[in-house]
Amino acid sequence: MNSKVGNGSANFSGTSSTTTTVSYRSVPANATAPSLPYPGYRGPAALPAWLQALASVTLVFMITVGIFGNILILIVNRYIMKRRKTWPTVLLRWLAWTDVLNCSIGLVIPLVGYFVDVYSVAALCDLNGIVLFGLSVASQLIVALMSAERCLSLLKPFAYEAHFGPDSVKMYYILGGIVLYSLIVALLPTFGLNRNVPHYPYTFCMFDFTDTTPGGRFVVYLNFINLSGCLVIILVANVLIAVYAWRFRQVFPTPEEDGEGTDSDGRRGSRRRQVTHDRRLQTRLAKLTLAVATCFTMCWLLFAVRILTNQLQVWLDDDVDFLAARLMSFNSVINPLLYIAICRPYRRGCWVILLTAFHYLTCRGARKPDTTLNQSVA
Repeated sequence: MNSKVGNGSANFSGTSSTTTTVSYRSVPANATAPSLPYPGYRGPAALPAWLQALASVTLVFMITVGIFGNILILIVNRYIMKRRKTWPTVLLRWLAWTDVLNCSIGLVIPLVGYFVDVYSVAALCDLNGIVLFGLSVASQLIVALMSAERCLSLLKPFAYEAHFGPDSVKMYYILGGIVLYSLIVALLPTFGLNRNVPHYPYTFCMFDFTDTTPGGRFVVYLNFINLSGCLVIILVANVLIAVYAWRFRQVFPTPEEDGEGTDSDGRRGSRRRQVTHDRRLQTRLAKLTLAVATCFTMCWLLFAVRILTNQLQVWLDDDVDFLAARLMSFNSVINPLLYIAICRPYRRGCWVILLTAFHYLTCRGARKPDTTLNQSVA
């Protein structure tokens, strides 16, 4: 992104001994390989050994936990969808797939980049930039959609049922639009608007945050507006969800709280049990949405700030940029942990899968779970 080592002007001597000054701030000024496609790019060999070790270890952890955790969630999600399809469950599935792709395709190339100079090939840099940029935009929009969907279902339930009932396909159209928009935006740097470049510590590629050309600035500010808009939607929607849930609990306490109990027979008792179940389901979905949105904000806010500061040429710090990029990637790792911690069906389902796998890995030496995966998510 930015650099501490100079003002960002890189001098290169070509074969005709002509000196060319290239204004480029995302890489250091002391270029040593003028044949490379990125002025000032030094590659992983220029990094200290401790930084290579620390960064690669964190990436291995993120890739392992992110892929394994999200695959577990997708398996459990499939069984939950068989029993009861809800739009939060559908959106969670799409977000989990986005995280799986990000932790596999998006992060594996940067991991290899710590040991092999992969970005001397411009096509690999473009591939990594397209994947990271596209999946990040898709993740931002899906989380914003999750928050807006929960907010609408609580504040305007009749309008929500009319437009997004169980048989509605409008949500799939919205998700299809998100995929198409994310792909178009991710391809903009390859169309000549801005370009994908290696960022510090030179092991991941994304669009150039410091590009001052009209097309380059368009891509930078488009991404900043996308991310900022999603953060605003997430913040407003989840504040409304929290306020509504608190007021609803105060005005309509559960049967256990109002002291009346539940009838053992008759329609009144059945109705109370159904209302209690629905309230718990709504509360669980609201908690999950709030937790996902909170972690999303914590992981992406600094990255949004760094995009703007690099474009405006203020607060230039490589280490902060590196931290922002790591937090951005960490969001794909923490999501499955949130699902397991907050939602009991996901927690039970993942536990059954792990115990069953351990049972067969030990050649049936360990005890097999008493319940099936289908029973655990009931």
